[in-house]
Amino acid sequence: PPGGTLSAGMRNLTSNWMPITNPFYSCKNPDVGNFFEVDQLQHTGLNEVKQKRLFASTEVVRLFQALDDFIPSSRRGLAIGGSPGLGKSCTTWAWACKKGLLDGSQVLWVHVAKYFLASCVLFSGKSCTTCSLGHEALVQMLNQSSANIIVFDGYGFTMGDRISEVLTTLMVQVMRCNSKVIFVSSLGGNLKASELGLGRNDLTRFEMSPWTLEDYIAACADVDFFKSVRKFFAIESTADTISADLLQEKYFYAGVSVRWMFEMDIDAIKAEIEMHFSEVRNPEALVDLSAASSTLDSSNHLLMRTRRSDGVFISFFVSKYAMQHSIQKFHKKGIAWAYHLSAENRNRSHFGWVLELDFVTKLRAAAEDSMQLTVQDLSNAVVPWKVSGVENFDGSAQTLKRWELDHWMIPKSSRQPGFDAACLTQVGMIHILRVVQVTCGSKHNLRMDTFASLIQKLVSTGLIITGLEVIFLLPKFADRDRIAPPILELSGPGQCKQLKVGASDENWDQGQEEKHVLFHGLEAPVHFFTAL
Repeated sequence: PPGGTLSAGMRNLTSNWMPITNPFYSCKNPDVGNFFEVDQLQHTGLNEVKQKRLFASTEVVRLFQALDDFIPSSRRGLAIGGSPGLGKSCTTWAWACKKGLLDGSQVLWVHVAKYFLASCVLFSGKSCTTCSLGHEALVQMLNQSSANIIVFDGYGFTMGDRISEVLTTLMVQVMRCNSKVIFVSSLGGNLKASELGLGRNDLTRFEMSPWTLEDYIAACADVDFFKSVRKFFAIESTADTISADLLQEKYFYAGVSVRWMFEMDIDAIKAEIEMHFSEVRNPEALVDLSAASSTLDSSNHLLMRTRRSDGVFISFFVSKYAMQHSIQKFHKKGIAWAYHLSAENRNRSHFGWVLELDFVTKLRAAAEDSMQLTVQDLSNAVVPWKVSGVENFDGSAQTLKRWELDHWMIPKSSRQPGFDAACLTQVGMIHILRVVQVTCGSKHNLRMDTFASLIQKLVSTGLIITGLEVIFLLPKFADRDRIAPPILELSGPGQCKQLKVGASDENWDQGQEEKHVLFHGLEAPVHFFTAL
């Protein structure tokens, strides 16, 4: 490559390498909340798109800092792991551009594809060249390399036995040339210092935490960035902004995968999740992240890693839709595994996901069998709920006409506020609307405005509704109490003041609606309680 000093063997090997335009890098180290652009991604094996505008989330800035800190340290290897689609590789590529083009370091980038055609980029003398190499050529090239920094992206066990020869060659060169090697892999945790011939103190680790919904909202607040990803959202082609509600709806499917959120539409995400689940025969295989796992590639897409309060990283479903698909495929075993994983990671939000899907699953089972679902009130008395049927509800005129007594409606939209299920039921001679919100949280919104709007729509179809019953459903454990009821944050006070509280003679008090809310329990596994 121009400006570099190479051995004769390396010059012969790299004779087919092609020079590329210097990758554009807009800042040395981004600050949280800023944006930066990287170029020439089509040469990296990461993406067919040439250029990307990236958002500097807190985790992105942490990764830049970890990479900077690694170079002057005494450690020889850095293992970067984390959930799929977080931007680990793109961020590391941006950093490699900075080191090669701005700092003048000799950096070798190697992206190993599943079928072992490696995409290589060499920065040398503030210029760069690129080439695609097969297995033997890659081994030979690594054997001749004298790069200061080697980035090995896409590390994993999916390449079979040939990875051993490459890693052995790579680490021999690292130790011989006093180079630094950086590994970027999905999920993390698979890379061991002993496998690389390194001592325990020679390898440092960085785990990238998942993006949050707030990170997505912050990124889309930038007009230029949003325009670059707008086509992947169900929104007008001329829109400059997107609502938090629409982002939340897509978050249901994409979850923590930034790639899915900003590079796929919802239909493509669903198809990808379904494709990966077709490769998984049971829940145990899904969570098997060992080298021998035949479904490791699918697991790397369907699972995320999240950090517990004690610092331990635990696997969980990448999105709520992925968990829902697992439960639909594996039925009771899928629910049991979802409870198990949520108990392991001790995340109340994930607890709530599982409990909600368990409740809906039990409703659907009751509609096909006993026509009844039982819960428990605060005194542990059994409360039977009739279930004549269950279907999805989207608020359209067609589904409004399908409301019948004890026929449960499940909001079709993942961003439906206020409740997870609702039905009309009859007590004596009066009809009441029963709405149920499943929660494990310490706080929760009480959306009286949502309930009032729904009742208004139902009344417009000719239904007569006299009372409103609002129930928060909490996990209930055998021989134990349920968790403490959440603090309710009221919105839309007074909008239901003309309605009775359930079948009672009392009206909903304006501004004090929370005192009329009921708390019931749905049976959940005991180990779930222990984790809470």
